[in-house]
Order: sequence, then structure tokens, then C-alpha cells
Amino acid sequence: MILSPFDEKQKRPTVSSAQKRNHLVAKLGRSFLIPYAGAGSKTEQLGRDILEGGGAIYSFNLPVNDGLIHSGAKPIGMELKGMKAFAKNLKSNFKTRFEKE
Repeated sequence: MILSPFDEKQKRPTVSSAQKRNHLVAKLGRSFLIPYAGAGSKTEQLGRDILEGGGAIYSFNLPVNDGLIHSGAKPIGMELKGMKAFAKNLKSNFKTRFEKE
């Protein structure tokens, strides 16, 4: 399946089109990994929008992500244990959304 909020006239990404694309993806998902979201960045704002919409955000437990984590993102370590926790949640959400229907 190909899903796009744009018609075929849109040839190159712009800041505006990238934001529209990202918000479309955010509406379709439940759990997201945002590795880095600088303070005041568009990525941080997208993460906050996802959290406000009831989605789950995982982010590396680094100072650059403090704003997103304070907004409700779940901090994960960059070690294998942290990534396994993210993968387990992702698998659980997939089962909830698709396999149980």
C-alpha cells in the first residue's frame, strides 16, 4: 500500500510537507521511537503531539531529550536492554491492533 497526503505534483519534500507526512504517520501509529529531540525542535513538538493524542513515545535517556521525557516520553537506555523493552512494547501493540481483530 502507498499512502500519501500529497498528489503527484509534489516532487520534493519541503519543511511543510515533511511536517504533514510526519503527522500522518503519527496518526497511524501507537508507539514511536524518537531517539533525539532537541529542546524546541519540530521533532520535540511532534512527540508532544503524539503524547497528547494518546500515543507512546520512547526516547533515549539523554539530556537532549529531557523536554520530551518530562512531557511523558518513556526513557530507554541505549544498551540492548532498553531496545528490547521498546521492541516488546511494539510487538504487544501490534498484536493488540492487528492480530486480535
